[in-house]
Amino acid sequence: MDVQDQEQSNTDQEQSAKGKEGTVDTTATPAGNTGVSFTQAQVDAMIGKARMEARSVASNSILEELGIDNLDGLKGALGELDKLKKASMSESEQLQAELEKAEADKQAALEAANAAKVELINTKKGTQLRNVLTEEKADHAQDLMLILEAKHGTELAACFDENGVENDGMLSAFLKKHKPNYPHYFGTTGGGSPSNSGGVPPGDTAEANEAARARIRKINRG
Repeated sequence: MDVQDQEQSNTDQEQSAKGKEGTVDTTATPAGNTGVSFTQAQVDAMIGKARMEARSVASNSILEELGIDNLDGLKGALGELDKLKKASMSESEQLQAELEKAEADKQAALEAANAAKVELINTKKGTQLRNVLTEEKADHAQDLMLILEAKHGTELAACFDENGVENDGMLSAFLKKHKPNYPHYFGTTGGGSPSNSGGVPPGDTAEANEAARARIRKINRG
């Protein structure tokens, strides 16, 4: 090798050394490492895999405690639970409807019983009033009862207790008070005759009864 060739070789070696000094070794790793390098995407993928494995372990542990084999079994169990919940709600609603019906039937029975009681009391009152009118030899007692009830209802009701039983002597006192207002129902004083019962001519009695019926119709209309 001549002098020129030797100089060229030295120049090439210097340039090669300078080039090596300006290059960064991307594979260099800290002491104790295996020397393997990873990209950011690879690191993210490994972290994601680790998370999935952790979730899987936790899920399997929960499923094992519940006695369920896998997630499909869990979905099935949840579906059955939802059906039971809906069925339970329907049963509750049905029971509520039955309870409301029972309450309504009870109320209707109570109202019917009260109505029957009122009717019985009114019947007892009417029977007692009719008996008193019969004792006083009233003519057309039913018509007179209607008039007395319509015109003196409050006073007449006070003659009875809450069970429809006459308070001592009050009916007789009531009738004694109002009898003079309805003489045509009781006749006049005096013995009369076979054709003139109680001193009241038969024609007058019929006329009085018609007048009473007209009065009753007026009361009913108004």
